[in-house]
Amino acid sequence: MAKSTGSRILGYLREWRKFIASKRVIPTLKGVLAYTLAVALIFIKKYDDLSRYPLALSSMIIVTVAGGPGKTIGACLQSTGLAMAGVLLGCGFFAILALLAAAPVAQGIVLAMIVYLMAIVRTRGQRWFTFVLLSILVAFNGIYTPMLSGNTFNPMYLLEYLKSYAWGAAIVISVNFFVFPRTSERELRKTMVTSLEHLATFAALIGKAYTLTGTEEDQEARELLSQTVKADFTFLTEKINETSVEINWSVYSMEDYQRFTDHIRLLQRTLITAHISLLRLDKKDIDVFRDTILPPTKASFMRLRRDIDLTIREIGDSLGCGPMFVEATQSGYLEYLDRERAADAAGKIQPVRRTSTAKSTLVGAAHTNRQEGRNITGKEAAESLFQVSKRVQQELGSETPAQMDSTRPSTPAHHDTNNGPQTPRTAPEIDTQRKGYHISSESPLNSTVPVAPSKKKYGPAKIKEHFKEFEAAQKKVLVEILTSSDIDQDAPLKIHEPGPSISELYGGDYLRGNVEEGDLPDSIVRCIKVPESSQSTPAISSSKGGQVNNEKTQSRVSNEHQDQGREASEDDDSSTVQPTPQFKRNETLVRVYSLLFAWDGFVKCLSTLHAEALKKRRRRFHFHVYETIVRPGRKVMPDIGIDDSDELQEEARELSTMEALALLENKPYTPPSSTLFHKIGNINQWLSGDTSVFAFKSAAAASVFATLIFAETTRQWFINYGLTSGLLTCIVALAPTLGQSLRTFVFQICGSGVGAMAGWTILQIFKGVGGYSYNPYGICALLGIFSVPLQYCVYENAQLFVLAFLALNSASSVVIIEYLNVDYLGNTAFDSPALRAGKYMVSLGVALAIVITFQLFVLRNPARRTLRKAIGALVFSNLAYNTILQAYVRAVMPPNPEHRGRPAVLKRIERELKHREAKMQMQIIDIGSLMAYASVEPSFTTPFPGETIQKIVQANQIILDRLREGRAAIGAEPCDPFILENMVSVLSPYRRRASRNTKIGLYLCAMSLMSKSPLPHDSDVSQAMLNHFIHDVLILSSQLLQHENGRRAIHGGSYTRYLFYLINVSGVQTQLHRINAACRELFGVLEDNPELR
Repeated sequence: MAKSTGSRILGYLREWRKFIASKRVIPTLKGVLAYTLAVALIFIKKYDDLSRYPLALSSMIIVTVAGGPGKTIGACLQSTGLAMAGVLLGCGFFAILALLAAAPVAQGIVLAMIVYLMAIVRTRGQRWFTFVLLSILVAFNGIYTPMLSGNTFNPMYLLEYLKSYAWGAAIVISVNFFVFPRTSERELRKTMVTSLEHLATFAALIGKAYTLTGTEEDQEARELLSQTVKADFTFLTEKINETSVEINWSVYSMEDYQRFTDHIRLLQRTLITAHISLLRLDKKDIDVFRDTILPPTKASFMRLRRDIDLTIREIGDSLGCGPMFVEATQSGYLEYLDRERAADAAGKIQPVRRTSTAKSTLVGAAHTNRQEGRNITGKEAAESLFQVSKRVQQELGSETPAQMDSTRPSTPAHHDTNNGPQTPRTAPEIDTQRKGYHISSESPLNSTVPVAPSKKKYGPAKIKEHFKEFEAAQKKVLVEILTSSDIDQDAPLKIHEPGPSISELYGGDYLRGNVEEGDLPDSIVRCIKVPESSQSTPAISSSKGGQVNNEKTQSRVSNEHQDQGREASEDDDSSTVQPTPQFKRNETLVRVYSLLFAWDGFVKCLSTLHAEALKKRRRRFHFHVYETIVRPGRKVMPDIGIDDSDELQEEARELSTMEALALLENKPYTPPSSTLFHKIGNINQWLSGDTSVFAFKSAAAASVFATLIFAETTRQWFINYGLTSGLLTCIVALAPTLGQSLRTFVFQICGSGVGAMAGWTILQIFKGVGGYSYNPYGICALLGIFSVPLQYCVYENAQLFVLAFLALNSASSVVIIEYLNVDYLGNTAFDSPALRAGKYMVSLGVALAIVITFQLFVLRNPARRTLRKAIGALVFSNLAYNTILQAYVRAVMPPNPEHRGRPAVLKRIERELKHREAKMQMQIIDIGSLMAYASVEPSFTTPFPGETIQKIVQANQIILDRLREGRAAIGAEPCDPFILENMVSVLSPYRRRASRNTKIGLYLCAMSLMSKSPLPHDSDVSQAMLNHFIHDVLILSSQLLQHENGRRAIHGGSYTRYLFYLINVSGVQTQLHRINAACRELFGVLEDNPELR
C-alpha cells in the first residue's frame, strides 16, 4: 500500500511538472495574474483614494475570479458580459430596495421576488451562475448600505460598488486580451479535431471487433471511448456557445461551424449505436456471423475501414490545426469526461461480452489501477486513449487488403477472439447447409475481389465506392439467409391459422412461489416442481390429445430451460415460450443490420462533412454575434396546413403528437381550447414543479437570512460580524436536488475554511513588517502564490470550481477588509486577524444552517426522485416517438398505394422524428449527471439501485436506436407495389398487434416510474407471436423468389427497407420486457403491495 501511495504521488508530481512545461499552464498563470493585479491595486494608496467607500473594493475579486481571465476570448467575453449584466440588473434592484429602506417588510417581499426570479434563471445552466450571483449580491447591498446612512438611499454606495465591479471586469478583459490571447474559434477547431481523433480511434476499434480481431484491451478501450465520445458531445456545445460572441478573421462562419458540429454529433451517435450492437453480440451470434456473414464481406470492410481513417484525417487537416492529434486534457475537458465516467460508475453493469482467448495487454495506467481496485481518473483515461490511438494508427498504416485474410501472429491485436484456432475459410463454403443457410458459392463477396486500379486506392474519393461494395456484399448474404431457410416455402402462414387456445397461452392456476416469472403456458407448467405426492401422475395430455411421459418431459424441459437461462444474453426474452431457432437467427440479423445501418449513416455523414470542410471559402471578418442572432437560412415556420410541394421551409417548432397524427391521417387539427381554468391549472402545475420549488426555497432562504438584518435584536450583530458574505453561501449551496447540495456543502466548507485560514495566516506573517500594520507587498506576493493551485482547479478541474472560487474570495476578503480598516482607515481597534477569520466562519455556519434546514426539511427534493421522473419522462418520450413512427410507417407504406401520405407531410414528419431523436438522446445524456448526484445521496433504507436504473436507460437507448434505424430504413420514398401487396399488407396484422402492445407496455412502465406504482406480476406472453411473425416473414421471403416481380423487388431496395424495419421493431418487445422487469425490481409487484387492500 505504501509503495502504491508513493508511486501515485510520484505520478502526480510528474504530471505537475509536465503541466508547468506545457502551454496548458497559460490559463492558470493568467488567472493568477488577474487575481494578483486586483489585490495589488487595492493596496495602492492613490487607487484607494479614487473610492469614497474603499470597503466596496473587495467586490472586484468576485468578478476577477468568475470572469475567467484565463479562458478563451469568447468565453471570457461571455462570462464577463453576463457578470456585468448581473451587476447592472442588481444596481436596479439596489435602488428599489434602498428606496424602500423605511419599510423592511416591503424590502423583504421585494427581495424574495428578486431571488425567486434569479433562481429560475440559474436553472438554465451553469453559465448563468455569475449573472445570478452578482445580481443578488448587489441587490442585497441595497438593504445593507442604507442602514449605514440612517435608512436613506445614498447613491454614493451604489456608484462605488458599480465602479468596483467595473474595475474587476477591466482587469479580466485586459489580461485576457493582452497576455497570450486565445480565440474560442481556434479552441473550437481543436475540439473538433480532438473529437474526430476519438471518432477515428473508435471507428477503428469497432472495425476490429467487426472482423473478430479485437482483444480484451480493445474492448476496454471501446468502453472508455464511448464515455469520451459522450463527453465530446457536450464539450462541443460549450465551445460553440463561446465562439458565438467573437469577431474573427476566418474562413468559417457560425453557420459552417454549426453544420460541422451537427455532423460530428451524428457521427458520435452512430458509432455509439454500433458499439452497443457489438456489446450485445453473444457466442451464438458470433458463430453465425463468423461462419456466414464475415468471410464474404471482410475484404471490402477492411478497405472501407482504411478509407474512413484517411477521410477523418483529411477533415482534421482542413480545419487548420495541423496534423491530427489528441489533446484530451484541453482546459475544461476533463470535467465532462469525469462526469460521464461518474455517471457510468453510478450505474455500472457488466455488459454481455464474448469470450476471448487472447491475453489482455492493458494500457499502463488503466491496467495498474484496475489491479489496485480503483477506477482510473480522467487524466489517466486521456493518457490511455492517447496510447491506444497511436497503436491503432500504426496498425491501420500497416494493413493492406492482401493481409486481410490472414491472421498475423506477430500482432496481438489480430488474434482471434473465439475459442480454438481459426482455420482459413473459403468464403461461403462453410458448413452452413446444416444450419439452413444455403449461401450461393458464386457471390462476388469473396475476399479476392479485384479492385479497379486508380490513382488513389483509399481515402475520401473511394469511400462511397468501397462502402457500396461492402453494403452489396452484406445485403446479398443477409437476403440469401432470409430467403433460404429450412422452413418449407409451401407451409401455411401462421397469421391465417387459428390462434392458440387460452389454455395453451396461459395455463392453469399455480402457486406463485414455485416459479420466478409470470404466468406459464401449459407446456411449461410441467416443468414446475410439484410435490412428490403428485409426481405419480403418469402422463399429461397435450393440446392435440397425445400422451407424453411426465417425468422425461419435466427433466428434459427443465434442463433446457436452465441451460438457456445460463447462456442467455441481455437480449434474451425471458418469457415462458422459448424462441425458435428462426427467431434467434432474426436476433442475430438485428445486430448485423444495426451495424450495417450504423456504417451506412456514418459513411454518408462523413462524406458530407468532408465535402463541407474542404469547400473553398474566402477569408473575411465574421461577426459571430450577428450570425448567431440572424442565423442565415432559417425561415419562419409555416402554419399547420402544408402544401404539396417538394420544398418546405425550415421549421423550428416541435409538433405535438396529436398534430403529427392529424397530418399523417389527413385529418383537420384543432388545437385544444384553453379556458381560464385551464390556464390557472397550468400555472398551478408549473408552480408545483421542481424549478419553481427550487426558486421558492432559494427565496425563502434569502428571506430568512435577511431577517437577521431586519430584526433590531440581531441587526448590530449582523453588521459587526459582517454576515453579508453569508448570502453568497446561501446562493451557492442551494441546488435543485439534494445530491448536488451535499457535494456543494463539502466544497463550501473546505473552500471557505481554507481561504479564511490562509488569509489569517498571511496577515499574521506580515503583521507589523516594514513599517506597515500589514505589509502589502508580502501579502500580495503570498496571495499570488496561494492562488496558483486554486486557479489550476478553476481552469483544469472545473468540478472543484466552487471550492477554488470560495477559497480565493474568502482569503482576499479577510485580508482586504482587515488591511483597509486598520492600515488605510486607521481603525486600530478593528478585529484581529484571528477574530476576523472566525467571524467569517460564523457567517459561513449561519448560512449553511439555513440552507441545510431548507434542503432537508422544506420540500426536500432528492436527486433520486428527480432521476426517477427524468427516466419516466424518457419512457414517455419513447412512447410519443413510437406512436408517431407507427403512423408514419402506415402513411409511407400503406397496404393500398392510394392511401399514401402527401410527400410534403412525410418530409415534415420525418424532420419531426429526427428532432425528437436528438431530443431523446440529450435526455439520456442528462440522466448520466443525475445518476452521479443520486449515487452520493445517503440512504438508510435501500442502497442506490444503479444497476437497475442503468438497465432501464440502456433499454431505452436500444429502443431509440432500433426505432431510429427503422425510420431511416423506411425513409420517405414510395415502396414497390409488389412488396406492398404481397408482404406489407399480409404482415400488417402483426404490426398492428405489436404496435398496440408496445404502446401499452411503454405507457404502463412510464406510469410506474412516474408514480412509483408496482406492476402486475403477470406479463403478456409475446414470444409465441414473435415466433409466428418470423416464421411468416421467412416463408413470404422464400415465396417472393418464385416470381419474377418478387426477385426484382428483393434485389431492389423496397424489400430490404421493409425487412430491416420489421426486424428492428421486433426487437423492441425484448427491451420492453427488460424495462418491465426493472420496474418490478424497483417498485415490487402489485400482488405484494401492502397498499392493495
